[in-house]
Amino acid sequence: MMHPKSHYTYFILLILLAFSNCQPNLHSATLPNAQLSESYEFGLYGEDNDLWSSGSLVYEKTGGSLPDGVYVTTGGYIAGTPTELGNFEFKVTMYDIDRGLDDDVDSDSEWYTFFVTEPSTNEDCPEPKNTSTTGVYLCLGDLSSTSVLADDEFSLDVNLFVQHSKASDYDIDYIDLSVTFDADKFYIDEADLTGNIAREALTRAEGVVEFEIISESELRIRITKGSKSFHKSGRILDIPIFALADLVDDTYDFGITIHEVRSEHDDVSLPTPYEVDGSLVVSAE
Repeated sequence: MMHPKSHYTYFILLILLAFSNCQPNLHSATLPNAQLSESYEFGLYGEDNDLWSSGSLVYEKTGGSLPDGVYVTTGGYIAGTPTELGNFEFKVTMYDIDRGLDDDVDSDSEWYTFFVTEPSTNEDCPEPKNTSTTGVYLCLGDLSSTSVLADDEFSLDVNLFVQHSKASDYDIDYIDLSVTFDADKFYIDEADLTGNIAREALTRAEGVVEFEIISESELRIRITKGSKSFHKSGRILDIPIFALADLVDDTYDFGITIHEVRSEHDDVSLPTPYEVDGSLVVSAE
């Protein structure tokens, strides 16, 4: 039988334990990617561990930045329509407003990453915001124009899509790919192949791009991640391509070949990458 003093000590310990865990808890989260000019909403998860609190949880952005058009609601939602591309780091503080006798305000904070990109122009590719995407995809865009004249330039978008639930595990280190085209109809100016054509999913990782014109019809591209993790789905490059002559109404194909995709972790096996070719449709209609 427990001694009365032991009962008292045990009760005091329970009280102290309860008070030691009464702080609110705001959970970390990997936010789904956002798409430019499309509505976005994601709810943060926080909990109140104070057994005696009759207050409410209030959320506020207290650091970093979000793109124009996106905000944090007092109810804990990240919402809005982003009008800027890029990677945004921001801090949210969750306040437990205790409406009890002491009117204490306890809080907890977390930093989050909000990433905005554009989807591929190719409808056969997954969307960056798709959280159910499986595997790794590299896609070229599908472009259209009513007319293309000699020396006209257009941008062929190159996109990476990674399974959202495993993206942070993959941490891509290196991508080696080729883009092929009809050398009788198109050409690439080597002077235009600079780091300036890198887009948000690649610049977020501070990646390095190397180009090599293998032949008149093949461009080899090698991408190495930089100081940050490379696992965000979205646009990685916009390749400038020029027409050699006036193009008639037709569909012109561009092919993508993946030579290697490698994780920075030796013990991680990436799924088989999928290649999605692109095209340019010229139609006066």
